[in-house]
Amino acid sequence: MKKAASRFETPNKKLKALALLAGALGYKESVVKIFILIILFFTSISSAKEVNLDKVECPNLSYESLVGKWYGEQKIEDEYYQRWLMSRFENGTYEVTVEYSELSNSQVTIEKHKGFWSYSQCLYTTHMLEINGEHNESSTVYVVSELDGFVFKYMSVITGRSYSLTKVDNEFKL
Repeated sequence: MKKAASRFETPNKKLKALALLAGALGYKESVVKIFILIILFFTSISSAKEVNLDKVECPNLSYESLVGKWYGEQKIEDEYYQRWLMSRFENGTYEVTVEYSELSNSQVTIEKHKGFWSYSQCLYTTHMLEINGEHNESSTVYVVSELDGFVFKYMSVITGRSYSLTKVDNEFKL
C-alpha cells in the first residue's frame, strides 16, 4: 500500500552525537531536548517549499492542552482512507494507532507508533521511535493553525499536508 510521505528522516547519528556532547558539557536533559528540536525545526524549514510561515497566527494555549486522546480521519489521494487515535501523555510521550483502509479493495492495515512529542507556540513536533514494536526513527515538525482544547489543526512544514484532530474521551476506541 502506498502511504503519503508525511515525515522526514533526521540525521540520527549527528543528533545523538550533539546530545552526547551537550550532556558531556553539563547541559541539563531538557536543554538538550530543546536544542535538538531547534535543529530539527531549522533543518525542516530549510527544505519546506509549500508552507508560508509569515501568515501563521499562533494559538496561545499551553502544552497541557494537548495531553489526552485525539481522533482524526482523512481521505488520501483517492487511494485510501486514514483514521488515527493518538494518546499524548504529560511526560512528552505518545502512542498512536493508525488505520489505513484501501478504497479499491477495502483492505485494512493497522500500525501502532510510539515516540515523543512537543509543543511550543506555533510548533508541534513528533519524534517517532517505533512502528509495531520495531525501531523506526523519524521526526516531523508541524505548524499549528488552530488549537482550542477540543480541535487541533496543524500542517507539515515539509509536505504542506494538513491534519485535523478532535479531542475524545479516554474510553474512545477506533
